[in-house]
Amino acid sequence: MKHKKVYNLIPGERVDNIHIVETIKCKIANVELNDCIMENEQSYISYISEFHDCYVLYLDPMNIVIRLYKVDSDKLLSFLSSNISFYYGRGLDIAVCPLNIDCVIVFNHDGQAFLIK
Repeated sequence: MKHKKVYNLIPGERVDNIHIVETIKCKIANVELNDCIMENEQSYISYISEFHDCYVLYLDPMNIVIRLYKVDSDKLLSFLSSNISFYYGRGLDIAVCPLNIDCVIVFNHDGQAFLIK
């Protein structure tokens, strides 16, 4: 059976806007993530619940694949609950932010989340 790529599983509509991608990447580029760690799943759930619509950017480790999506926060929270677990150390390399990009929540493949304001 062929495995689906993570970036093809993200719900929402695909957005082709390199300016938004670069804005999100700049926001997270010079931040020490360990200083921004969120302590539990409830922390990021409460933030994302306030977003309504949000952007989800797949963070390709090789920086080759660029995938940006616009997602309803309820659909995103459902997706995250199925794919991210602090307890089991399971996650995805994605960045999530509201449409105004005033903060970014970065998730890693170990199930951790980091809030960048």
